[in-house]
Amino acid sequence: MQRKTVIFIADSLDNAHKFQQVLSKMDVEVVAGSSSHFKSLLMQEPSCDLVVYEASGKAQASVS
Repeated sequence: MQRKTVIFIADSLDNAHKFQQVLSKMDVEVVAGSSSHFKSLLMQEPSCDLVVYEASGKAQASVS
């Protein structure tokens, strides 16, 4: 079974840490970063399996 990669984008990385703890039990690698790092993380992990984008405030405008 191939390990899956998830990119978790949030400006508060507390949730990313919790997300990582849960998914680590399912053999999933979580790469976390802020919304300003979104494009660079996608370039580093071009074959990621899932992107979770937690956005609030000003960051919501950059989601589109």
